[in-house]
Amino acid sequence: MPDSTSPSTAAADRVGDVGFLLTLRDHLGIIHHVPGRIRLRFDPDRVLTALGGRIDRLEGTLARVPGITGFEVNAAARSLVVTYEPARFAPSAWALLLTGTRAAAAELLRSVLAPGPATVPAG
Repeated sequence: MPDSTSPSTAAADRVGDVGFLLTLRDHLGIIHHVPGRIRLRFDPDRVLTALGGRIDRLEGTLARVPGITGFEVNAAARSLVVTYEPARFAPSAWALLLTGTRAAAAELLRSVLAPGPATVPAG
């Protein structure tokens, strides 16, 4: 079945995703990281509030990020594991995304979510 998402709808989704991910980053911290896999700590109450009580919003957003190949939420352990392509998303970019300035993180997210092939440079 062909993708019925119009270019303007896709662009609006990307803008919304950048804002959403910037809000969410305030509630995440790195527990463990090896290239291709990162485990993040989160406060379930704060994350669910940021998600408007909808975990599917997180799943939908992560599924749209080029280079992310999988993710697993473990609410009991208060962790989120994200698997990704290190060649597409530089491992050092995670620190910038999660702890860098909001402006730098926003620019990084815009480049990641831009249409077409892209590689996120090392931070």
